[in-house]
Amino acid sequence: EEAAETHDARTASLGEGLSFIYERDFDENGVLYFLGTGEKESVAQSRREWVNPAETGVVSVTMMTPPAFSGNKNGAISHTKQRLRSKARRNAWVALDLGPLRKLVTSHYTIRHGGLANEAPLRNWELQGSNDGETWETMRVHVNDESLKGDYATASWPIESIIAYRHFRVFDITASAVQLSVGGLEFYGCLH
Repeated sequence: EEAAETHDARTASLGEGLSFIYERDFDENGVLYFLGTGEKESVAQSRREWVNPAETGVVSVTMMTPPAFSGNKNGAISHTKQRLRSKARRNAWVALDLGPLRKLVTSHYTIRHGGLANEAPLRNWELQGSNDGETWETMRVHVNDESLKGDYATASWPIESIIAYRHFRVFDITASAVQLSVGGLEFYGCLH
């Protein structure tokens, strides 16, 4: 019960949406954590052990074709360490669909590297948003970003956006073929 109270103190209702406030990487304040603990009308009612929401069909994860990932694609949104890597290719991506009834105005996002330190951590990528899964808008660009150092390293970044999106994509922009290695994502902001 104390954990639920702490979570609620950091999550407030904003008009028609719920606000999810970033404190630290993969905390219990994120949107995917909320969806994985049983989405209810309020955060206080959402209290069960976390289950990956892609495994229960609450959200969906897709990836480039052919996917050729080492690991389960749903590991891309895991809250636990997941080994998840693609074969080397250009323009590799992994995407999240919150579903037809949800959109998020993003304030922060977190990524976990999907492997060991020497296994192609992300360095050059874009976080993209979309409402139809076809037309993508760049939300943040990372060039030579070395934040993801170490085995299953995590890092978070603020996003300055006022647009609510249903779909999110991590899109590698490296000029040469590289492995995409994403072993966890989390999002913060106002969920509608």
